[in-house]
Amino acid sequence: MHNMPSNTECILNGSPFCALQNTAECGKCALNKLTDDEKYAAVDDMIETAKALPEDGILNIKGDECALCRREPKKASRFALIDMGHKNPAAEAGSPLSNGSDRGGALTVPVELPVCGACVRRIKTMSYMPKVLALAIVLGGLILVALEPVRLALVKYSPLLPVLIFLIFVFLGIIVDTVVKRLVSKRIERSTNVRTRRVAALYGLVSRGWFVIGEKNGVPPYVFVGEKLDSGFMTGDGRDALLETIRREGRALIGAKPEPEPENGAESEVEAPSETSEKPAADEEIKRQEAEKTTEE
Repeated sequence: MHNMPSNTECILNGSPFCALQNTAECGKCALNKLTDDEKYAAVDDMIETAKALPEDGILNIKGDECALCRREPKKASRFALIDMGHKNPAAEAGSPLSNGSDRGGALTVPVELPVCGACVRRIKTMSYMPKVLALAIVLGGLILVALEPVRLALVKYSPLLPVLIFLIFVFLGIIVDTVVKRLVSKRIERSTNVRTRRVAALYGLVSRGWFVIGEKNGVPPYVFVGEKLDSGFMTGDGRDALLETIRREGRALIGAKPEPEPENGAESEVEAPSETSEKPAADEEIKRQEAEKTTEE
């Protein structure tokens, strides 16, 4: 159920564009402090976003199945959050809906992928194990050269030798991080579709030009949560129905943008032509009538 705050002065009040923001209070809405002109521009952004999204729903998922299982999908118990933007956005840079994206003002949409506990553990292992091992090696090297017997023994050969030994451990840590990450990734990807191009639930979005914001080497920056987001732009139940309505009716949902009022005095100048402009025309008509009488005589 979408939150629908009531602000009768807002041009979006009660419309699907308002419902799509899904905020409990107007003060928390990203469009709250915008002028009416800026809100009309944001409406155009939302219309373009709706048109760019798959018409049969944002995600291609059946029931509560895990979206990342490579073989037989297990029952999902959590959600993986990612942000996706569009390659050819109509929005201007700095749009309130751009979510800080650095790709030409691209609009973004939040995507909530249902995932099982096993896939969550695998992805966390792939993310943290290489870094933990690399950090352990670096700390081990630091402790080794900090031990007084070892440090004194090394200094006998050269004052810089302890530093050199520590830098060797740092270099080893970098190598271990790279190698372990590659080995662990290959093993985990046998059971879990970690990379964007292998997640079937995202095929509809990717095929229509959407990309994962913050993706590194094809892997999205997953954020795992226990429940779906209950507030925020394009969250909550009924999102796909709102997008379909926006695609179908567009700006007609809030009416046309009013024309700017003319400046003081401009209207009177247009409606009241000057007498001097009518006089030459009258003189010409009198001369034409006199010419016709002379010709008849």
